[in-house]
Amino acid sequence: MEELKTIAQLNDELTGYSCPADDGTAKILDACIITKVGRYGEYIAGIRLTLTRRLFCDAFRYDSTFRAFSTSSDRKIHAVYVSASGRIGDASPSGKYIVIEFSDPFDDPIEYANHVTYREATRTREASLPITVYIHQPLETCGHEVIAPRSITTTHEECPDIDRFTYSFFEKEGAVEIYRILYVPECYDGTAPIPLIVHFPSGDAAAVNQNGLYTGALYRHPDATIWASDEVQKEHPAIVLSAGRAGGFKLPTRGTYYEAAYVRMINDVLNTYNIDRTRIYSVSLAAGTVNQWNVAEDYPDLFTAFISTTVSPFSAEQMRNDWRSPNAKPTDPEKVLADTAKLISNQPCWLFCGQRDPLGRENPYPNPGGQKNAMASVFTILQERGVAVDLADEEKMWNGLIEGSEQAEAQIQRAAGKPMVTLFQPNTILPNGHACWSSVYLNKRVRDWLFEQKKG
Repeated sequence: MEELKTIAQLNDELTGYSCPADDGTAKILDACIITKVGRYGEYIAGIRLTLTRRLFCDAFRYDSTFRAFSTSSDRKIHAVYVSASGRIGDASPSGKYIVIEFSDPFDDPIEYANHVTYREATRTREASLPITVYIHQPLETCGHEVIAPRSITTTHEECPDIDRFTYSFFEKEGAVEIYRILYVPECYDGTAPIPLIVHFPSGDAAAVNQNGLYTGALYRHPDATIWASDEVQKEHPAIVLSAGRAGGFKLPTRGTYYEAAYVRMINDVLNTYNIDRTRIYSVSLAAGTVNQWNVAEDYPDLFTAFISTTVSPFSAEQMRNDWRSPNAKPTDPEKVLADTAKLISNQPCWLFCGQRDPLGRENPYPNPGGQKNAMASVFTILQERGVAVDLADEEKMWNGLIEGSEQAEAQIQRAAGKPMVTLFQPNTILPNGHACWSSVYLNKRVRDWLFEQKKG
């Protein structure tokens, strides 16, 4: 099996970073920015100081102002603690790391947007500016050596949510290059079959990180990283597959190279790892949903179940017809209804969309009262034609600001095994009516539902 490098390893190679050597004295070796991928993307969560000696947890003063430490960042310090692992939130009685955790001011999506690492103007994840840490008091080690007050500036950055994935070139055709992004859990040894999560990214697959790696599918939203998180893997160990793409964004028309390349990449994973063929799941967001549906329709026996977000069947067909081109083919509303009925009847599925998603505004179907978008209209008509589907619309719509599982459990019970379609109430999908994916994939009950599905 090819030896794959993690994103952390590749970032270090590309920047030439290596941790300074321990010269045998008690000191702070290094300072590192730690980021997380949250609801609206990757942001700086704190700073980790690496020491040559262990400290006890009472090595410095804890108080409401954290006068022992300050930084050059505009972010407020939430907590400072000794850690044996160096991970955010993992305080220990003793350890060789000091973690400076920043407050999380991101209840406001606009404030959050000001702190994410991604830059919309350049479509890149730029390197974070260095942050200087000021230590205002002596630090006494477990061996009673003293580290004098000093300042130290961060030299690199890490994102545990992202760095655990491997990244490798997969194939190229013309100007298009496909990169495989893969997470294999530490517990995997090949002896027992393991589920596979196939993530279909949107245009963010073509966004690069600070070192030129096409990892935008990971740092722009949590819809891929959540499946590889400690929280999910503890209950549902699974291999997670996503992709990066160079060569520009192409609308996901039917039968294109991108669809075929994705299937080849899936098959490569199936042939390399001991995958449980009864538990192959797919998840998507935005235009990635169209590619997901293309694969699900063209390879109906591949996936066990799927979850899709933010694209209505009508807008999906418009994308397939290259709707932005002057030569775009007209979209046939009746064909959309027939194809959708076939898609949802083939395997367990759950489709999500904002009630005012911009991609649902063009609605060619009968629309009493002018309230329904194309998503609601398609499935209302299918219900009227006898297609089994549970539609959470009107008074059953979800509130996207609530991450609790009660809404999900209620619909699962009501659906009783039927395909599910969920719309979100207006003004509860932030920062716009399109981005419902975080409200979906951060909901534990939705994720658990997917893992409960099994062929046979």
